[in-house]
Amino acid sequence: MQFSLSIATAILAATASAMPVLETRQTVGTTANEFTSGGCKDVVLLYARGTTQAGNMGQEPGPELGNALKARLGAARVAVQGVAYSASLLGNLNPGGAPANEATSFRTLIGQVASQCPNARIVVSGYSQGAALVHRAVEGATAA
Repeated sequence: MQFSLSIATAILAATASAMPVLETRQTVGTTANEFTSGGCKDVVLLYARGTTQAGNMGQEPGPELGNALKARLGAARVAVQGVAYSASLLGNLNPGGAPANEATSFRTLIGQVASQCPNARIVVSGYSQGAALVHRAVEGATAA
């Protein structure tokens, strides 16, 4: 009995030191609407998810990017906004890899942020088809 109690104590001590350290909970998930629901912040991230990904941010790497910006700059200074677009497989077949009408909608969102938040830094990013959507949106933009 004494021997098994000693072994149990040793195992408990070994696992206690190997316990993971809790990290700050992620605040950005598969959907983020912090600009449309909360307005301007110092930095506004507009992110277009990849093909067939869920929500308006996708599973990865959008939430990771949003959380990394918040960790680096402070959550109170960053608004994360996912881009509403279809992200369908067929969207890849369009010239430039994304539907023109959805690129126009994204360009409008960029302009809305720029006009409502003239002092904000606007970050646009995307993954997979979302990156193509970013490209199509900014290639048709005019200097403001």
